[in-house]
Amino acid sequence: MRAVHQKKLRTYFIYISLLLLLLLILPLIYFFFNVYQNSNKPSHKFLSNPKNPDQQKNEINSNSLQSAKKSCTPIISWFPDARQMYDYQFKTEIVLNDNALLEKDSDSFSKETKIIVHVSGVLNFRVFEKPEDWPESSDASLVYVAFQLSSATVKYAEKDLPLQPQKDLKELFQTLFCVAFLKNGLCFQYFFPNDLNEADRSSLSELIYAVQLVLSEKKHISRWIVPEVHTLGRFLAEYRVMDASCQMFEKQNVRCISLIKETSDDTSSFPFSLTGRIVESQFKLSVSELNSWLTSCQGNEQIDLLTQKGKIWSTTKTSVQMNILPFNPDSELSIWSNTINLDTLLSSFFDPQKNLKDRAGIWEKKRIDSLKKRFKNSNLFQMIADLENVLINDGDQSQKARLSHLIHDYFTAYPEAVYQIPGWLKNGTITNKTVGHMMLALERVGHKDAQKVLKSIIMDQGQAENHRVQAIVAAASLENPITELTDDLLGIIEDSTSESGFDEISSTTLLALGILSHTYDKNGQALQAKTIIDQLKLTLENSNNTADKVTCFKALGNAKAAHAIEVIDDYIPKITSSDIEEPAKSSEDIIDSEKKTELSTEVAAILALGKMPESPATIERLIPLLAHERQIIRTATIDAVSQMESPEITTALCAHLISETDENIRRKIIRYLGDHKNETVIKTLEDHLDLSNQHPEKEPISREEAEDVYRALIQR
Repeated sequence: MRAVHQKKLRTYFIYISLLLLLLLILPLIYFFFNVYQNSNKPSHKFLSNPKNPDQQKNEINSNSLQSAKKSCTPIISWFPDARQMYDYQFKTEIVLNDNALLEKDSDSFSKETKIIVHVSGVLNFRVFEKPEDWPESSDASLVYVAFQLSSATVKYAEKDLPLQPQKDLKELFQTLFCVAFLKNGLCFQYFFPNDLNEADRSSLSELIYAVQLVLSEKKHISRWIVPEVHTLGRFLAEYRVMDASCQMFEKQNVRCISLIKETSDDTSSFPFSLTGRIVESQFKLSVSELNSWLTSCQGNEQIDLLTQKGKIWSTTKTSVQMNILPFNPDSELSIWSNTINLDTLLSSFFDPQKNLKDRAGIWEKKRIDSLKKRFKNSNLFQMIADLENVLINDGDQSQKARLSHLIHDYFTAYPEAVYQIPGWLKNGTITNKTVGHMMLALERVGHKDAQKVLKSIIMDQGQAENHRVQAIVAAASLENPITELTDDLLGIIEDSTSESGFDEISSTTLLALGILSHTYDKNGQALQAKTIIDQLKLTLENSNNTADKVTCFKALGNAKAAHAIEVIDDYIPKITSSDIEEPAKSSEDIIDSEKKTELSTEVAAILALGKMPESPATIERLIPLLAHERQIIRTATIDAVSQMESPEITTALCAHLISETDENIRRKIIRYLGDHKNETVIKTLEDHLDLSNQHPEKEPISREEAEDVYRALIQR
């Protein structure tokens, strides 16, 4: 129940956090996102191949463009070492209705916020040739282009205050960066200096997303619809050719497919229900055979985000203008330096002396400044008391989430405030009702002060055990854990091994360390990740307690690390020749206690192996276990492989289905096959329905199993 409550709490906390994120961190991104969606512009070389030029001219003059449009195929031109300049202007106005996300309107929550951002300057464009010594495996279809905005002016305002130039934003937008395009115009990959954080990178990427064009694979086409990915989601964009030479286009974003592209393991959209509605979208684009990329783009757009109840949460109005300029470069700009090539440019972005984890981005600093103004006269103690009151009176979830969100933001604005938490936990100011919200706030804010407080609570044996456990759970979810905290968690495990088994503190710490190892791996901190795996291996080897071994395997599963496979391998059951020769059978015989202990460990090892990165190493260890004599082993194996997508798994399950004697296992296999259909799967399932006719020695399948087969066959 605690896990379910924490999950619900996290969901509501995140959705209010995203409100402020879009409000204060991503106004520019959102602005670009809206602009970009309708300003995706083509820069193509268009081939005009009319059979009869005079006839084509007559058709154009008579406005009969359809046949003329069909006589050309849009193609993007990418000239080696192309150098171009554009006059570039973005304007956006965002109005947010904060109350739209609450179950009830709240006078204590600001009802409307307005944000205005204007960006203008010269967009410099340079195509880089790939060095001759680049690996042959590098994709020849990629075109690498450097961009740098110069003479930039960035103005920003909240509410109805006058627009003011922003020096820090000007510096950000004049950063040199690189984009790898596919030749059809798709933005394939971005390259930024590694001291830029994610929000700042998103702002720069939207400069280019805003003018992308993705061509259709079809030739001689005058209209096409393609999905496009932007910083805040996926949209369907419709393009139309507007002239016979294929040099003028109209573009509309016609539908929002989803909001927020996948950025983590477990979320791919807003954790609350929002729908994007395109109110207006109209852009005109032009290209020239003499230039790479675009020659011009102008247009406007309005996008509303609606809640599940149809309330408008935000309205974003955007306009964009971009026109190619005569080439008159500023020789002082980095992009025009004669000493850089693609190799040196990309190498400069990966400067090991720069660490984006140690600095707040420009948008983050602006958000913190805004929060400090907001909480200037606020009292943390009163916020906690208000939250306690709402929890006691079983207030609605939106009010709980709003107050939790305010506490999180207070910790963001005033990091030193978190040091009051341990004392308030001990004296009862923070009760059991509110402690989960406090731990979640510390986890989500995640700065060093918050992590030091979590560390303090975890290591203080004077704190209540349930408070320490919740602090460990919060520490496990940190995005950028500090070494001191991880070292203390490792110390708990080193000091806890005993014959009697781990207590709740130690068991929770093991599971948390597995998650942190995975986090370190994702962050590129391989040494820290391996240190944790080594400790888990040592704990596994030294423990004589079955429950502790099972917990170790769960922790290794949480780590999801390829190098953990060798740790697990010794505990995977081995298949004997008799297992291979005889069909797998159901095992209902009495198992002695020693065998139960062994099986518990083996099952845990198999399930942990199923969480490892899918690879030949994992597959070749799991597939043979389908033939194991023990039903419990086969069940664990099916559960493990069900998380994988390899064709080898599908083939193995098709072959095993007929010999499996346990109905529950067969039904698991059938459900997996229904999600991975091919011709072999369909034939296997159809044959399974006719099992009693084809194999009279076997009992007919049950009605429930037959229904599973029918569902698997008809599902898409």
